[in-house]
Amino acid sequence: MYRDLGISNILGWFFSIFLVCFVFITRSQWKIKLTINKKTWLVLIGFIAVSFLRPSSRRDGDEVFYVVAIASATLYVLLCNASYSEIKLCRKFYKTISFILGSLILFFRVFPSIYWKTIYRFLAASPRQLAAYYVPRGYGIPVGGSLTLADYIMMLALITTFNEIVSGVAKKEKIKNAVLVLFYLLAILAEGRRGELLACVFAMFFIFMISRSKKDFMLKAGIILLVLLILYLSFNALLAAFGDNELLYRYTASIQGAEKGQDVTSGRSALWEEAIRLFRENPIFGVGFGGFANSISSSFRAIHGEDVMDVHNCFLQFLCETGIVGTVIMTSALIVIFVNTLRTISKNKRNEINNKVSNEIVKIGQTSIGIQTFLLFVCMLDPAFYKPIFWAFYGIAVILSDYAQSMSKSNNALLSKINEF
Repeated sequence: MYRDLGISNILGWFFSIFLVCFVFITRSQWKIKLTINKKTWLVLIGFIAVSFLRPSSRRDGDEVFYVVAIASATLYVLLCNASYSEIKLCRKFYKTISFILGSLILFFRVFPSIYWKTIYRFLAASPRQLAAYYVPRGYGIPVGGSLTLADYIMMLALITTFNEIVSGVAKKEKIKNAVLVLFYLLAILAEGRRGELLACVFAMFFIFMISRSKKDFMLKAGIILLVLLILYLSFNALLAAFGDNELLYRYTASIQGAEKGQDVTSGRSALWEEAIRLFRENPIFGVGFGGFANSISSSFRAIHGEDVMDVHNCFLQFLCETGIVGTVIMTSALIVIFVNTLRTISKNKRNEINNKVSNEIVKIGQTSIGIQTFLLFVCMLDPAFYKPIFWAFYGIAVILSDYAQSMSKSNNALLSKINEF
């Protein structure tokens, strides 16, 4: 968020590297335990590093910053040895920050004139330009020089809070958490980012489906089908009632555009077609990491603008920039970490003894899987994988997954000893 004050991104990420090293040294944790997740992370990062060495890869200022951000995230993933108390503290921290951010976003959507007279005047030049362009077009206020940072922060709080609802907390806690979930969703909706909102909903849906035991599957499926049926039957009435609502305009306009057969992808479909064309020309190794921007034809830029840099679908960008080889390596790495986390959750659902510990392991694992689901969903609509913010939050997901697995092994060892008696 220092970007709002005009501080360079690279300086900020270098400072984060310094903090990681400082904490690592002062805690005297000289051992680095390479788990399956960390090894997979290193394979993923290693391939990206090798890809950058290709002559056809892009090496401008954005890519240098991207490398610094990945290096920072890699350091904290490798060196982190989180404790349970730290994870609990981080939960509270993200909930508190998210509540403050959400309150500000909603307040300034209701009273935009106050934003222009106060906060806007103190912003650096770049965030001011961003706010001046996007806020009048139906977006929420930018935070940290970005329209997505606040959504990512609130996503983590949303998933953590929703997790507590489906994990069987007391009734009073469920009501409080349900109110918070609705609040976070409303704030994310107010930011005007359709992809992030859909990703949050999908991540919640996925957590809901894997939570508890398989016996509840039919009940869950029934609840979801009932909600979808109600929305379907009341769709036209809702659209007529809220179609002109300022807060919902970006969403209702997309629905109305789709009904008229308009392109609601904001030009993404043309980018996807261009990516497929480049892949067909370079199917094995692609055009080079970050090379999509350099490989677009002049005629394409003439139609779609000079500032086109990404495909807005990371998996198609994998294909056109790194070919089949790179796509298989990077996608496999993402899948390995995802499946590994799911296995930890599944194992601990079956534990009948020491349920309190097992439930906490499941909760931490489901938070990790929720973050991963959110990020992978966003990757299908935006170039999230190619932004530094992706690595910050993906790193958190990997750390949580590793902690859940470590806790699971200790718990299983204890259960084995109990069974011996």
